[in-house]
Parts: sequence; structure tokens; C-alpha cells
Amino acid sequence: MNVEDLRSGAPLKPVDFTPEDPAHYQRGKIQVWDFIADQGLDFFTGNVVKYACRAGHKDDKVQDLKKAKAYIDKLIDLCS
Repeated sequence: MNVEDLRSGAPLKPVDFTPEDPAHYQRGKIQVWDFIADQGLDFFTGNVVKYACRAGHKDDKVQDLKKAKAYIDKLIDLCS
């Protein structure tokens, strides 16, 4: 399932999870990396989204939120 499939109205299909397609990024109707690509997010912002979305579903929730915060902090530094 990718962005184009969602836009076309194609029926949702079950997803087989592989190491390249882990379950902690498959909780919604679109994969996190497809959302990041669709939105044209840069590396840092994409990682904020990635870690925020997986928080509590792979590693410790606080650990993932701290990772997201580290990328937010870097973005702020780059904007300063």
C-alpha cells in the first residue's frame, strides 16, 4: 500500500511484514516513509515524524520521543 493506492481508493490489503517493512511503521493505512515522501519532508523532519509515529511501538516510548526531540533540536539549530 502506498500513497497512490490510497488516493485511488483501492481496497486495503493485508501487509506482510519484513525487516524492510517493520510492523511498528505499519499501524495506519499508509507507511510512515510513504507519508514522509508524499510530504517532501527533509531528513531531519522525516526522522521527527518517524520516531514520533513509532513511539511506544518498537522501543521504549520515552526513548523514541527523545530521538524525535533530538531531531527537532537539530532543526532549530539549523534555523538559527
